[in-house]
Amino acid sequence: MPEPGENPFFLAFGWFQAYSYERNWARALEIAESIDTSSPITRMSRAYCSGVAQKELGDAATSQASLDEAASICRDILAASPGNSLIRGLLGSIYSELGRGAEAIQEMKLAVDLTSRDLYEGPESLENLAFAYGKARRTDEALDLIDRLLSMNYANPLPVHDLKLNPRWDPLRVEPRFKEILAKHEKAL
Repeated sequence: MPEPGENPFFLAFGWFQAYSYERNWARALEIAESIDTSSPITRMSRAYCSGVAQKELGDAATSQASLDEAASICRDILAASPGNSLIRGLLGSIYSELGRGAEAIQEMKLAVDLTSRDLYEGPESLENLAFAYGKARRTDEALDLIDRLLSMNYANPLPVHDLKLNPRWDPLRVEPRFKEILAKHEKAL
């Protein structure tokens, strides 16, 4: 068994995130395709990460197939465990990438409902809902949640620098209000 910090899945996912923050999608795809597929979660993660990178590289057909595979795995897991908020959030993220905004928001809201009393997962579910709103061009709702999250004190808070760098927030970066929210919360630090 790998030592903490040496788990191949988490290392690969960490590198995928690092390359995606750099918008180095070719390298991110290489990393995604190296993810082990020995469990449903790692198969889903590989398909999702590959689909995102393929989409960013302009390979729409392959991206669609990868993201559909990831969504199918999530639906299979949810059939056995419908109260799994993590998988609901992942399915919502996949639907967001597929351009299925209404379904993404529905899954994210279910995850929020499931975690509303959880001080760790609850705010993370709200972050994911903000992402789904942003991808669905429901900008005001996304920005309202981001502003609320940045004002909250919780375990693993959404950092301002993540909003500046993480590609999941790209659809919101052109919004003047997004920039105002970041400036307001940077001053609060």
